[in-house]
Amino acid sequence: MAIPQAKLREIVFQLLYSHDTGRTDELSSISLLMKELQVARSGVYQAMIKANAIQQNLHEIDAVITDAVHGYTFDRIQVVERNILRLGVFELTIEKTAPPKVSISEAMRLGRKFASPESANFINAILDNIHKQMIGENPKLDALEQSVKEMEAKEKITPPLNYSELCKSDGIDGSENINDKILDDEKLDLKDLDEKKFKPLNNSY
Repeated sequence: MAIPQAKLREIVFQLLYSHDTGRTDELSSISLLMKELQVARSGVYQAMIKANAIQQNLHEIDAVITDAVHGYTFDRIQVVERNILRLGVFELTIEKTAPPKVSISEAMRLGRKFASPESANFINAILDNIHKQMIGENPKLDALEQSVKEMEAKEKITPPLNYSELCKSDGIDGSENINDKILDDEKLDLKDLDEKKFKPLNNSY
């Protein structure tokens, strides 16, 4: 049975987040991910394949985000929002299997779950503008400007989410070292994955 796309996106995001914060080893345990996220081994593999594809196209993806954040800078985007945007941009500009509205809506959902309503609005404004540019429409800069103001206000009162808080929001105890829990577990580096070995997911988006 194929993993639901919503769950797949959550795992991909957490892999991207852990890589971006230098904690790749703590989410490299396939058995731990299977247990904590209640998904099959094939689902974890699929998430790793997608995360690896995003990493391989990171320069291009980050350039698209940078061009879209009018009135803001890429370096100011916090790590949670940054990696949700990377996932969303990958789906919009490279993968192109889900309808754009679905990719944007799912990115907003991740923003609400792992960050805040303000983050979801910020993510929506950026991805919507990217999509509009792709189809030749004028971006809604007023919506982006408003979301930037909301993010700036949020930054003044809310510290960035740390790794343990992120993991606990999805049931993983980030305070533990997986090597203390699983002594002889199978581990994979994202770059070692061969996409040809795995069947593609169905188009349930």
